[in-house]
Amino acid sequence: IIMPPKRKATAPAVVESARAKRAARGRKDPTPPPTINEPKVMRFPRIDPEAPDCIIKWEVENVTSISDNGHNSPTHIIKGINWYVRARTESSERTNNSTCLSLYLYCDEKNTSEVWYADVMATFTLVNREPAKNVNEKFSYRFCSGQTNSGYASLISRAKLINPGEGFINHDRVTVEVSLKVLAVRGIRETPTLRDFTQPQPHLTDGALIVEGKKLYISKQYLALQSPVFEAMFYHGFKESEQEDIVLEDVDYEDFLELLHVAYPTAKPIMAVTAPKLLRLADQFQLKSVLRVAEQFLSSTSEMQWASKLRLADQYNLYDAQNGIMQQLKAVKDFELLKAQKDYILLSDTLKLLISDKQLKICSK
Repeated sequence: IIMPPKRKATAPAVVESARAKRAARGRKDPTPPPTINEPKVMRFPRIDPEAPDCIIKWEVENVTSISDNGHNSPTHIIKGINWYVRARTESSERTNNSTCLSLYLYCDEKNTSEVWYADVMATFTLVNREPAKNVNEKFSYRFCSGQTNSGYASLISRAKLINPGEGFINHDRVTVEVSLKVLAVRGIRETPTLRDFTQPQPHLTDGALIVEGKKLYISKQYLALQSPVFEAMFYHGFKESEQEDIVLEDVDYEDFLELLHVAYPTAKPIMAVTAPKLLRLADQFQLKSVLRVAEQFLSSTSEMQWASKLRLADQYNLYDAQNGIMQQLKAVKDFELLKAQKDYILLSDTLKLLISDKQLKICSK
């Protein structure tokens, strides 16, 4: 008789574990599965690529007396470029020798570069009192150097335009609308919009300076980064650091506002008339960024005489500007002209000596 092999004894703990597993197969796990946070999908409003940047609405007056010279609409700035509409009459081969109303869109760009352009899509609308009878013409055009206008020579006949029964003219006026979309611009830098310091801006202003009783809202951190004077005033235990509004004494409001416009990223350009006041304030508050911009201005501008530029560069220790201006003195006649200018006498002896040394070197060649 063959006896079956004896089973090995199973430890009690193992038996319990096996029983627990068998029992668990028939039960649902009471612990809910971990929640997976799905990433939120941000939905932005769809932007219509053909939506106009601007709709120029213009009431053209004295329509019955419009001549070949025409009338111009007010100017509108779009993408840093000046645009206006001209309404005129024309009678030529293009209009089959019939007198018609012509409408043209003008790009009033003064850029002398030959590489700039602006791609435009526009719709002209001559408004009728019955909208279904509006005259609409759509076109696309690339404005560039030498080609700064486009439009229609014969939008509508003059006879039809000035006939009250046609529904266009009303008290010798007609309404023109131009829906303008600037698709692309090259070679033109858009002029930045100047910041309004008279109003607080959320997240961008954290203090106010009071100049001549008027508040100017500023960023303390931004000014402190540029000026050790403002850094000490705002953060280094001065009594002003505990004040929400800080009064600046003996400072002209308009001059200080101009200083802020130059110091902030909008970077309003310096002009000959503003340079002396800006340099005085930039030196007083040690605004390094304004001093750098002023130095570049003095080195390159032709709006001021050499002696006037050198006097400012000398007064405020702008050595790069001094060097840049002196590099422009290349002939004996240049030195004679410089010394005849009224501000030359105000230069320091040190700078006059440097000028004389350079003049001698040129004379000895």
